[in-house]
Amino acid sequence: MLIFGMVAGVAKKSDKDSDVLSKTATNAEACAALASGAGKSTFLLGAFFRRGWCIAGSMKIDTNQYKAWQKNKEDPECSDGWKNSMLYDFYAIEPVADKNL
Repeated sequence: MLIFGMVAGVAKKSDKDSDVLSKTATNAEACAALASGAGKSTFLLGAFFRRGWCIAGSMKIDTNQYKAWQKNKEDPECSDGWKNSMLYDFYAIEPVADKNL
């Protein structure tokens, strides 16, 4: 599973308890597995005193968006605009269904 991470960038963060997948995720790969299992293509991983928090993302991405982010890691485009966050890092999971196209 390939994931794209953006340190200190958050597209949208939900405060709903139902979006918290874990409070003890050990790393981005563990959180990615939880998010993928929940049918999500993005997730937020906590840092500092939120370390271990894994929150399901609301943003849906496709292969084109994922590839665009991979090409422009320093300033990735977001239609809603990025929000800086010291507590959460944003990650996107590479769409699996499109890998064999």
